Amino acid sequence: MYNLPDYNRAAFADFFANPQDSSFELDLSNCSVIECFNKYIEMRSFFNPKAYKQYSCVINKFKQLEDEFGVRIMPEHINDAFWSNFLPMLLDQGMAASSIATITAQIKSMLGWACKHRARISSTFNMAKRIPYVSKTLALTPDEVSAIYHFDLSKLTKKVNKVKYVTIPEHALKKDGTPYTKKVRKKIVVEDTVPMFRSHHLDTLQRIKDQFVLACNLGQRYSDMVRVSPHNFHRNTFTITQQKTGLEAFVDIDKFALDPSVTYKILEKYKYSAPWPHDVSVFNKYLRKILKLTGVFDDDIVIENKINGVMSVKTYKKYDLIASHTARRTFVTVNVMRGIAEHKIRRASGHRSSAGFLKYIRYQEESGALCGS
Repeated sequence: MYNLPDYNRAAFADFFANPQDSSFELDLSNCSVIECFNKYIEMRSFFNPKAYKQYSCVINKFKQLEDEFGVRIMPEHINDAFWSNFLPMLLDQGMAASSIATITAQIKSMLGWACKHRARISSTFNMAKRIPYVSKTLALTPDEVSAIYHFDLSKLTKKVNKVKYVTIPEHALKKDGTPYTKKVRKKIVVEDTVPMFRSHHLDTLQRIKDQFVLACNLGQRYSDMVRVSPHNFHRNTFTITQQKTGLEAFVDIDKFALDPSVTYKILEKYKYSAPWPHDVSVFNKYLRKILKLTGVFDDDIVIENKINGVMSVKTYKKYDLIASHTARRTFVTVNVMRGIAEHKIRRASGHRSSAGFLKYIRYQEESGALCGS
């Protein structure tokens, strides 16, 4: 939904009366990169209320650079020499190539806008190219999704030390064999078993678990899953206009869901609304915690990435490679393996093109994991 300001007819009339008045124009000639970003976000927030959140990472990177080098980074600093140092720095910090590509595009887009508002920029500000990379990601099997759903978080316990006070009666013997002359209270430490999570924390984890399983069965992006509400359902059909593309997705739950009965149970439990309509970073953090606790995703996965022509090999725990978008890849892959026609799955997933759709298919290995490049 747009977050447009209230219409001011008088201000609009003043603009048409004095279109060349400099007060109507932005002057970014003396603004730093961070200040330019803030103005850029302010403009974009009229149409996207979450704009600041989308740019928070790149702004934080510039703040870190200013603090580290004690400089005020200006738009003219962004040139080919900047890029030749900035991009290797991000790689050295362990940032994913896909995230670097996003940050690079955001900087170039902002500077292209700022130069139209008197910002002084370098002629080589757009020299940075998208870092070529090939990376492997995972999809889950139906059995793995079922294991997540049936994992009972409420039965998890932990051992804690508790302090207890006991009354020692008169004439009881001390360690040295002498009796107590009167009743005394003594503090002792005992080991006890308690639930691992308190009720409110348990409810949060349960909702996140159900949200992930529901996404595996409906195949939508996280930005659409948080908007699920009763009006998206008609009998056995789930319909939603996707936030990213504007396309309408149609999911026949009985045909496309990995497990229709589980899907209906989750929907009925939350009255056909999203179990967890909140921030994706919190979702991913707690999802991995849940997956680790199940013990099903402890396998070591060797990932070969090719970044800028250089191969890198790293070993990860499987649960560290699973996030919100894994659900969408799982939905696509499982339905392809079922033999359902591509155009029918794309109508359910909302993919615009066949090329984009094929990137979501993860071929099954002997180990049972679904993976691919």
